[in-house]
Amino acid sequence: MNCRNCGAPMTLYRENEYFFCEYCGSFHFPSASRDGVRLLGVAPGEIKCPACRDILFLASFNERPQGYQCRRCQGILLDRATFAEVVQARRAWASQPPDPPRPVNPKALKRRLRCPLCQRTMDTFLYYGPGNIVIDTCHTCHVIWLDYGELGRAVNAPGRDRGAALLERARREDGGLADGTDGSEKREGGGIDLLDLVRVIFS
Repeated sequence: MNCRNCGAPMTLYRENEYFFCEYCGSFHFPSASRDGVRLLGVAPGEIKCPACRDILFLASFNERPQGYQCRRCQGILLDRATFAEVVQARRAWASQPPDPPRPVNPKALKRRLRCPLCQRTMDTFLYYGPGNIVIDTCHTCHVIWLDYGELGRAVNAPGRDRGAALLERARREDGGLADGTDGSEKREGGGIDLLDLVRVIFS
């Protein structure tokens, strides 16, 4: 597709599902971000995006301020503990089927960004958790930079922990713990009733 700003051909970054114009630096996102971020206003101190140098916005994950996002490139800055917490919680409550794995863009491993907090060069490496993503981290400030779509890829990657909280809730309800009984009326065999599980997922 051509850039809406300058008309030049745009490059598709297929692994993260967005277009970028090499001529004027514009981005185009063909679909809404699955990162589930809500912007709250300009970040205190006017912290700049390490990728495109725009001012970052204070961002909310799970209904509380936890990090920053760039409105232009939609990258996310999180501290490492928050990143782990967000990924773990969202994977535990995931109700949709996982996404198929996607290849990593080798160019992403060669990029070098500066930490928006201390301006030191961030380390770039493959994330060892779920999802084939490349992350940039500052070990001094304990923050992680994620490009657009990478949080969603980590959350939606296959793995046994996806939906674990839903399954646990279904087990408790199936065992009679949710309504205060002692579980003596548990179904024969102790299995989870599929209809009950569907009700839990969509309740």
